[in-house]
Amino acid sequence: MKKYNAKYFGIAAGVLSMLLFLLLIINILVNNNNEIIPRLIPFIPFMTSVNFLTVLGGIVVSFLWGVFLGYLFIIIYNFYDSLLADGSDKQKV
Repeated sequence: MKKYNAKYFGIAAGVLSMLLFLLLIINILVNNNNEIIPRLIPFIPFMTSVNFLTVLGGIVVSFLWGVFLGYLFIIIYNFYDSLLADGSDKQKV
């Protein structure tokens, strides 16, 4: 089976999580909805309010979370894919 590159998937997952965090911050600012912030504290401990430093730090932390989880996911996926490969993808001569 084909091994997927964990580094590139981790970076892509990090960018995606950073974009999702930015969408969440835009949602908080537009709707003036601050009840979401306590739900972020387990993942971003310093996110107590919305200001420039916490948003900038949240972007960095969400990117790092995405890279870590994406990298770990592909490592685990490649491991189980190599265990479960039965050789049926090889061409027969």
